[in-house]
Amino acid sequence: MDNFIAITGADLSSKYLSYLPITAAAWHKFSNTKLVCGVAGGEELQEVYRFLGRYCEVIQIEPLIGVDPRIQAKINRMWLAQLPRFEEKAITLVDLDMVPLSDLRNQILRSQDLKYFVKWGYDHHAYSDLREVGKWPMDGTTSRGSIFQELVNPKRMTFQNLVNSWNRETKDLRANPFNTPSNFSDESLLKEITSSSSKQIMAKHLSRNLVEVDYLGGRLDRGKKSPIFPNRALREKQIFEFHGPTPFPSDSRFGKALLRHVGINPHEYLEYQHGLIALIGS
Repeated sequence: MDNFIAITGADLSSKYLSYLPITAAAWHKFSNTKLVCGVAGGEELQEVYRFLGRYCEVIQIEPLIGVDPRIQAKINRMWLAQLPRFEEKAITLVDLDMVPLSDLRNQILRSQDLKYFVKWGYDHHAYSDLREVGKWPMDGTTSRGSIFQELVNPKRMTFQNLVNSWNRETKDLRANPFNTPSNFSDESLLKEITSSSSKQIMAKHLSRNLVEVDYLGGRLDRGKKSPIFPNRALREKQIFEFHGPTPFPSDSRFGKALLRHVGINPHEYLEYQHGLIALIGS
């Protein structure tokens, strides 16, 4: 679908960029959706942008003053989603290390009425803790670009000025992008943005049980052991995503099976890894 795009962000870390060709290939293969990735850096990184641009659309974003690059990698997604060039697009925000394994979930996101600002997976157990209640999961947040614009950047500020405006006291202190990475949560920031907005944004909360019988039964998770029979696990109809460790475990039996599952030759992927490390280091 040309009108539906997935937006992610990354810093210049080979750990997370190890997922870029995999996640891009998976979105294209299973959902016919283009991945757009925002990467912060200057003109000196043109060779890096060209290299990454072989696998998805890469948009260069100026580095923010006072913001850790790892934090900017996360908030780049909201900045891209509100750009005028995307205002008529249906947009879903994605985590780079969350690899679709089928279209099971994403067809639900594509079918949503875009007058809503859609929160996917609000019932994740991580949000049941009192400190986490109301946090807005970034992966799967879906709406029209114009709604992202009205919600995230209604005054049409520059990125630096917009982020400076988020440097304030909030109920959830982790919403401040000028914190250290360990004390920042983009989910907390989006919670603050949505709760403090003066715009009449209609939210729609979608439960994981729309596609899962058992909680997180549709995910192959990095916190669990890799499946003994990876090809069988990847063929299971109810399995729709892989939340992977960083860097991507390309040398493992499961890693090689997943690469083939999304249509990537493992030897070609090794060439990507070597090329990436040659450009940016490990």
